[in-house]
Amino acid sequence: MPDRFSYQFANGVVDIGDMPCRQRWQAQSHAQGDLPSDLSFPELYAGLDPATIDFSDFCPRPVLSRRYLRSYVTADQDTVAKIRISTCGIVQLWCNQKPVVNHLVQTRNQMATTTVNLPLTAGEQVLTVLLEELHERDTRCFFSIELIDGEGLSQSWLPQSEQSLAITLGQFLADFKNLTTAMLIRPPTLTFHSPAAREHDLKFRLLSLQPSGRGGLWDLMPQVVSRPLDVVLQSGALSAEVMLPANLPGGSAEAVIEARAGNFRIERTLGMVLHPPHVPINGQSYADRKQQILRACLAHPGYDPSTAQVLMSSDRDAAFDLLDRTIATIEQRQDCSDFNLLGLFWFLKHADQLPALVVERLQDALLNYRYWLDEPGNDVMWFWSENHALCFHVAQALAGQYFPDKLFSASNKQGATVKATGEARLHLWFDALETNGLAEYNSAAYYPIDLLALLTLFDHSDDPELKRRTRRLLDEIFAMVALHTMGGTPAGAQGRAYEKELLAGVGTELGGVVALVFGGQFMPGFDRSVMLLCLSDYEPPEKLLAYARPAANTELAARYRQGASDGGHLNLFKTADVQLSSATGHNAGEQGHQQHLVDVQFAGASDARAWINHPGDATLWSELRPSYLAGNLCLPRIAQHGNQAMLLFDLAKKWNPYQWVNVFAQTHVIRIECFENWLFLQSDNGLAAIWSSALPVLQHHDQADSCVWRCHGDKLAFTIRVGSVTRFGNLENFRQNCLQ
Repeated sequence: MPDRFSYQFANGVVDIGDMPCRQRWQAQSHAQGDLPSDLSFPELYAGLDPATIDFSDFCPRPVLSRRYLRSYVTADQDTVAKIRISTCGIVQLWCNQKPVVNHLVQTRNQMATTTVNLPLTAGEQVLTVLLEELHERDTRCFFSIELIDGEGLSQSWLPQSEQSLAITLGQFLADFKNLTTAMLIRPPTLTFHSPAAREHDLKFRLLSLQPSGRGGLWDLMPQVVSRPLDVVLQSGALSAEVMLPANLPGGSAEAVIEARAGNFRIERTLGMVLHPPHVPINGQSYADRKQQILRACLAHPGYDPSTAQVLMSSDRDAAFDLLDRTIATIEQRQDCSDFNLLGLFWFLKHADQLPALVVERLQDALLNYRYWLDEPGNDVMWFWSENHALCFHVAQALAGQYFPDKLFSASNKQGATVKATGEARLHLWFDALETNGLAEYNSAAYYPIDLLALLTLFDHSDDPELKRRTRRLLDEIFAMVALHTMGGTPAGAQGRAYEKELLAGVGTELGGVVALVFGGQFMPGFDRSVMLLCLSDYEPPEKLLAYARPAANTELAARYRQGASDGGHLNLFKTADVQLSSATGHNAGEQGHQQHLVDVQFAGASDARAWINHPGDATLWSELRPSYLAGNLCLPRIAQHGNQAMLLFDLAKKWNPYQWVNVFAQTHVIRIECFENWLFLQSDNGLAAIWSSALPVLQHHDQADSCVWRCHGDKLAFTIRVGSVTRFGNLENFRQNCLQ
């Protein structure tokens, strides 16, 4: 691909064109012919969520998906129905096996719509749809068929004799309320809104677990994927417990709940966070805390190259097995394999201690990798974001440094040239960051990836200037992490956020780093960056502890800018009990991506958190960016002064389907009192108040477990204020002060 990389990083904005695999797919013929004669339809799409048929997915390698779907439409008389078809992907439609629509949309993640007239005869006709899309990483793949004009029509999935049972089963799963965050010291619970009308024998299984699930290493846990777990929901019951294996690591998991009746099996995919028992990290010195972290990681080994490096001292067979699986993701050029690639250099540093065959495979993996978009390759590796660009450049520079006289197959260049190219690109990356700051500021998902690359560069590069620039940026990142840590939990406004991190509390990869640097609760499982920090010669400045844990009766405030034109001006107010963080300066009123722009974190509990956002999807745990709780589809105008922030949302946009704003607060760990347009919150000694110009409506039938209030309207205003019991005495005094 042409190298048009500008190093102007912006949230959700890339100028990449189509990848080579998509260009080849686009060049193929997609003429609409006759339907295949051997079609079968063994699965039912029950339509439990919004009225789109959605097969969006994350695929680390290019995968072509082709799905045939069938439905029945009955007309009272001959008529012409006007329908609207919306899709990401190719949609072809047949009516009674006669071609009707060939709607070609081959631009990744961009929806297109067409309106057509559909002739229908009296009686029943069969509609058949082919949905085709090339999955590249996180790819939207869906369609909807909407009736615009037409009367005397009815639709069904199945013959009437079978449909009633399928609908009953579908309604049962639609009644699903919540899958509690799983503390592995107690079983997670499936909860429904209404008591079960009869006993249900459910099946529960995990599909993937991040970080291991995205790196092709999920098969290291066969006890999870080998068989589904049996769950019994008793007649009249609202909930049922899931007995998970005791040795699962921590992380964000994709789970499936399955119900059966007659010949039907219906599934629903859910998201959950697995929390094993936390390990207290309370060593007095940084060196002591390193040893505590390493012992915890060895007792609960993770699934990445940094874990393999630590295992070399205790279980070399396990380390080599893990290294073998890691290298496979690199050889296949899976998306995010650049993260795994960085761990290989720590092995090369001690190559004299490794078997010759292991060293040879490490070398081959590095020499045959594709390090940038201007090198050939049929893959869907993502180069364009801030964190990926850094990882690729570090890997390119160090691979060339370790093998200066070897030929690199993708670029057809010698290692010395590869090194020089990588180092030149790294200086461009640092130039951009030192000028604009980080577009992915405070991100619990992407700071750890930055640390993987920066720590690897710091400990392996032989370029003094790069080491100097790396140390400076590491110091700045840890200063920002310290500022936005509350009660041992990294929080605050973020340039890029996902629901899985926002809902995980201390159980994020950045949470492990915070536990090492400042002390706190460590959750084994997200170990990549904290392991490398333990192995690295770099040490964060000691003075930062005062930022992370301010003394009682102390107020701390900070203001600084991060990111280019799409970046934000960070505002922070914190005490020992609560912090309020916001990012102003984003493009108010325009379409957003993953910007998490206002955040309240209490010290009372790791998941005692609240925020306000405008959703980009109506379904929790979706792959969309923005999603239901993470990011903002309509960017608000924000101001913050001291302990108070104000927000204005303008939702009157043609491209905006959601005329409401979410107020999220973790009700199970926060005391919440509602008073007219106000929500008053307390966690331990921390206090907060949220006012909305529209009455907040609690969403009881929400997968977020009654933690979301919706505020409806085209234009909405909010204010957030934080305080502490130390100053106000109690929640009632704080409430009266706010009302005044």
